[in-house]
Amino acid sequence: MAGYFKRETPASRSLGGWLVSDRWHSSSAAKFWTGVLDELAAGYSEADHIEMEACIPGPLTRDLLDPRASLQRMVDSHQGEDLSVEIRKAAQELDLLGPPGSVTYRIADSEGAHIEAAVIPHVDAEVFAHLVVWLPEWAGIDSDEWNERDVTASFTVRRPERGQNQVISFALNHAPLHEGLYRCKLGHLRQELAET
Repeated sequence: MAGYFKRETPASRSLGGWLVSDRWHSSSAAKFWTGVLDELAAGYSEADHIEMEACIPGPLTRDLLDPRASLQRMVDSHQGEDLSVEIRKAAQELDLLGPPGSVTYRIADSEGAHIEAAVIPHVDAEVFAHLVVWLPEWAGIDSDEWNERDVTASFTVRRPERGQNQVISFALNHAPLHEGLYRCKLGHLRQELAET
């Protein structure tokens, strides 16, 4: 088990991915979300949902779906420039701003009462932005709507190792704070067996 939360949970039988609209997804994002939801189900029987929150550097865009492509575009935009100057600029920015912020989570029961709250290890705010965009993408929400105040959606996944379909539902609130920072709050993330 990935160990996202405080409680020990049994080893997962997950394949580290899922089928969404008949397409297999086994990216880092798929593995993260299957791991989070599996760990929540295995270790927190009293839980109804999980909420996560972070301050991220910018709006949610389709570029975040493919970090390699966005990194390549950034590299290409600096082609012909002295890389040592760019590295110094990046180091100065890191000194000024510090490392990326953390991602907090809150596990709640059906009444909204806290069961557990803490910081998610291994995931910072910049990485979280690359993970969270996959939820509205899988739900079929147009990317122009990802930065709306309140987006609520769900999508059905097939978990082959379980021989069942599950409905993943969530609420996303992505609001500008100041100076290019956005508060990204993922609420009411949960999975349920799909009705057949």
